[in-house]
Amino acid sequence: MKIRELFESYKDAERIFATAYSLALGNRMGERNAIQVGGMDLYRFKDYASKGLIEPKNKDISKWIGLANSAKTHHEAYSWLLKFRGVLSDAEEKIPSFELIVDRPNIKITFIENFAAAKKLCSNMRVCVRSNAQDFETYSSTGALFLVELKGKKYVYEYDKRTEGGTFWDSSNEEHDPIDILRRSGIKDLPRVVHYNRIVEDAIEFLDMELRSDYGW
Repeated sequence: MKIRELFESYKDAERIFATAYSLALGNRMGERNAIQVGGMDLYRFKDYASKGLIEPKNKDISKWIGLANSAKTHHEAYSWLLKFRGVLSDAEEKIPSFELIVDRPNIKITFIENFAAAKKLCSNMRVCVRSNAQDFETYSSTGALFLVELKGKKYVYEYDKRTEGGTFWDSSNEEHDPIDILRRSGIKDLPRVVHYNRIVEDAIEFLDMELRSDYGW
């Protein structure tokens, strides 16, 4: 599709999506808000498509314009909306999502929020959570995963909320006691972490309490 044709298609999409979103969500959030949400979703689609994050079979905006235009009832419009947003969700899963929560000269801890982030952050490690999406989901669903960097060495810290304990995995996927590794690296305490995710706070608090206990503080 030529650039001008693509531009015109997105202009058509703004108008047709406004009608479809209003039909699908207007009763729930009001027509103006529904149209605003539709505009934001369309912008996300355009951005993801330009970055190659949307599968070829779904990246042609003309396909979604046609489907939206054919939705004449609330049920049809809402069904279309779920499919369209499903494509957006699939694209977002390909974007690495992570957050550096501890940043000190001798230690950095990064919260790994999705599989794409695990693949990016742990690229040189032979850990299962970066090579297998199902393994990542299994571990993250029962707690939280972190990349811990200690003086040039990287570990994956797996915190399990069920046992309220954690394990370190090195680059060769060998298991280690986290406190032993931290102590040998000269770490004596960790900062208080305030985070929107309570499990993230619990994970760091567990490490800090164990360190302090180990040192007899």
